[in-house]
Amino acid sequence: MTAITNWNGSPTTLNAPPAPDSSVNMPQTSNGSMIVTAINKATQNNSGTITISTGGSGTTPPDLPPQATAPWVEVQNFQANNLQISNISTASATPVMVQAIGPGIPGVTPKTISIGSGEVTLGFGEVAQGGTNPQRMILRIQNTTSTLSVVGVIGGPNDSTGNNGIVIGLNATQNTGPGGATPPEGYYATTTSNTYNLNFNWNGAGIFVGNLSSANAAALKLTLMAV
Repeated sequence: MTAITNWNGSPTTLNAPPAPDSSVNMPQTSNGSMIVTAINKATQNNSGTITISTGGSGTTPPDLPPQATAPWVEVQNFQANNLQISNISTASATPVMVQAIGPGIPGVTPKTISIGSGEVTLGFGEVAQGGTNPQRMILRIQNTTSTLSVVGVIGGPNDSTGNNGIVIGLNATQNTGPGGATPPEGYYATTTSNTYNLNFNWNGAGIFVGNLSSANAAALKLTLMAV
């Protein structure tokens, strides 16, 4: 099993062993929330398995089903430790695409999103960041097609688990989230619409947004507004 070193979190396909490039390693994470995703890209009916190792400990998330349309997601603070993700799937024809986003990852240049400056286009694997005002804000996320889109947002106060990252799905199969049905594990909300308005007031804290969609999904359009 060989590792891709100095990984910056960009979308990367990991091969199942004994093929090369079956793991990625980020030497140091940020000391704040990050969002990690994984999706099984197998064209055969092969279940995928990954391991996540950090700071001398490791976990094995649930198996990744084949032909999935939405990635498995996890929001976690790795506390500035290293991060290694490995594909340990049993069948060799089981590639898994992984991604990790978070403010301050070396080698990543975010786009700028500004209040009232119009739309920012966020393509496959791209991220953006900016500031907010100490008042009610709206981040409008749009996908002008019918393809499933997954977006990660980091910012504001920590929740009860010590994290401040959320994941939202657009063009999903059901409406879930605050005040409604329970969202899928790891997600904050999903909507059957191609538009989602995230309302918040973070007292002027910064905002970081990442496109976590598959490569075949349309680009996202972001608009940050003070209301």
